[in-house]
Amino acid sequence: SGKFLLPQAASTVLRLNGAAESNTAVFFNQNFEGTKERIKKMFNKVDLSVSSYDTAWVAMVPSPNSTKDPFFPECVNWLLANQFHDGSWGPKFHPLLIKDALLSTLACILALKRWSVGEEQINKGLHFIESNLASATDEEQQSPVGFNIIFPAMIESAMNFVGEFPQISPFDYLKVDDALKFPFYASLGRLSSRRAIKSYNTESTRILKSSYSCLNIGNEDFLKLAVEDFNICQSIHHKELYHLARWVVENRLDKLKFSRQKQACCYFSAAANLFPPELSDARMSWAKNGVLTTVVDDFTDVGGSEEELVNLIQLIEKWDVNASVDCCSEHVEIIFSAFKNTINEIGVKAFVRQGRSVTSDIIETWLDLLKSGLKEAEWLRNKSVPTMEEYMTNGYISIGIGQIVLPALYFVGHELSEEVVGSSELHELYRLMSTCGRLLNDIQGFKRDSAEGKLNALSLTMIRGNGVVTEEEAINEINSIIKSKRGELLRLVLQETGSIVPRACKDLVWNMSKVLHFFYTKDDGFSANEMMQSVNAVTEEPIILSELQYGNVDVVDQVWRENNLRLLVYEF
Repeated sequence: SGKFLLPQAASTVLRLNGAAESNTAVFFNQNFEGTKERIKKMFNKVDLSVSSYDTAWVAMVPSPNSTKDPFFPECVNWLLANQFHDGSWGPKFHPLLIKDALLSTLACILALKRWSVGEEQINKGLHFIESNLASATDEEQQSPVGFNIIFPAMIESAMNFVGEFPQISPFDYLKVDDALKFPFYASLGRLSSRRAIKSYNTESTRILKSSYSCLNIGNEDFLKLAVEDFNICQSIHHKELYHLARWVVENRLDKLKFSRQKQACCYFSAAANLFPPELSDARMSWAKNGVLTTVVDDFTDVGGSEEELVNLIQLIEKWDVNASVDCCSEHVEIIFSAFKNTINEIGVKAFVRQGRSVTSDIIETWLDLLKSGLKEAEWLRNKSVPTMEEYMTNGYISIGIGQIVLPALYFVGHELSEEVVGSSELHELYRLMSTCGRLLNDIQGFKRDSAEGKLNALSLTMIRGNGVVTEEEAINEINSIIKSKRGELLRLVLQETGSIVPRACKDLVWNMSKVLHFFYTKDDGFSANEMMQSVNAVTEEPIILSELQYGNVDVVDQVWRENNLRLLVYEF
C-alpha cells in the first residue's frame, strides 16, 4: 500500500465521516446547480465572432458578372485588414489552437491569391505556416472538425494554385497527411473531454470547421461546470476502481502469480466511454469481466495445463459443485470460485434491471470462451495449421471481448428480451467487433506468438502466401480487412430500419471497438507505457480549475488554501 495526496474537492473516494461527507455532497450540488443557472441566463442573446476561415471561403466566390472579380469584395478587404502580426489569421493566439490558425491562414492565402492581391500578406502567411507546420501532428493541439482531411487537401491545392509555395516540403506534406494518430474510431470520450477542458479557457473560442467565439458570453461558467462535472465523475470512478482492487483480493485473484494484474486498465476501458454516474453497474460488470478475461488468457497461455482447462470447463458446465473437492488444482479452484461469485453477483443485479434471469446466458458466453481456448491449445499440441476461416471462426470468440461487452448490455437502461439477446443482429455486432479486436491483437502480438510457436491471423496470411507474402504485405492485407469490418460494424450501429437492438446497446459495442483501436494503436494494449498515463487521466488526476485559470502553481496553492480545500492522506 502507498499514500496518495488527494484534494477533497476533486474526489469523493475519501472516507469522510457523517456530517463531513454530507457537507461535501451539499457543497458539490450547490456549486453545480448554481453554475447551471448562471449559464441558462447567458442565452438571452448570442453574438458570434467573425470567422477568418469562413470569410476566406466566401471571399473566393466570383462575381456572376465577371469571374475575374470577387462577388463579395468586402470579405477580401476584411482579410487584407485583419491579419495578425505573426502572419496568421484566425483565433487570437493560443498555444493549443495552432491547427485552427494553420487552417484559417491557408484559406486566407488561397482567397487573396485567387484575386491576385495582398502579396505581402500572402508571404507573411506562408512564413507562419512554415514556422508552425509541426503543430499539425501535435496530439495536444485542438483539431477543427475534419482537419486531417481538409488541411492536406488545401496544401495540395495551394501547391497547384500558389506557384511560389516552396516553404512546405513533400516530407512535411506527408507528415500532415498522417496527422491523426487517434481518429474517430479510436477516440475515447473521457480523454477527449479532458483535452477539451484543458484548452477551453480561450476567450470563449469554440472549434468546429474553424474557431469562433460568443462575444457576449463568458466561458468561465462553462469551464467551471465542465470541471465540476469531470471531477465529480472521476471521484466516482476512483471509488469504483478501489472497490475493483478489493474485489481482486477478496476473490484471491492476486494469488495467481502467472496472471497480469491489470485491473486499472480493465476499469479504464469501461470508464473512458461509459462515464456517467448512472452507468456504474455497467462499468463494474465490464471491468470485472475484463479482469477475468485477462486471467483466462494468461491461464490458457502460461498458467494452466490442458487438463486444468478441461476441469474448469466441466465445473462451469455443472455449476453447482463443491469447489474444494471437484477442482483438480488450487488455481482452478480460485478461478472457478471467482467466476461463480462474479457471475452470480452480476446475474442478481441484472435480474433487477431485466425482470428475468440472465445468469445462464452469461455462463454460456464464458463456456464459449473457454472452449475456444481449448481449441487453440489442441492446435498447438497437435501442431495443426487451421485455415484462416477456421482460425477466425474460433478467434473472434477466443479474443474474449464478448464476455466483457455482452453482460454489460443488461445495465445500459433497456430491457432486453430473449429475442433481442438471441438475435442475428446482436450476434453480428458481436462478431464484427470481436473480429476487429482479434485482428488488431494478432498484428501487435505477431512476434510474441511466433516466439511461442503459436499461429495467428498474420502468420496464417503469410503461410497462405507460400512464402511470397512478406510480413508488411500481410499486415496491409489484415489492416484492409479491419477497415472493412469496422465499416460494416459502424453501418450496423447506425442502422435504424429493421433494427431490434436498442441504440444504447449498439453504442456500447461501438465503444468497445474504439477501445480496441485505442489499445492496439502502438503496442499490445497492456504493454504500452502511455496506457497508465491515460488511466490516471481518467481515474486519478483531477482537473484543477484554478490551475487552468491562472496557470501558476503558487497561485494554485494560494487559491486552494483560501478556499479551505484540504489535502488528506488516503491509505490505498
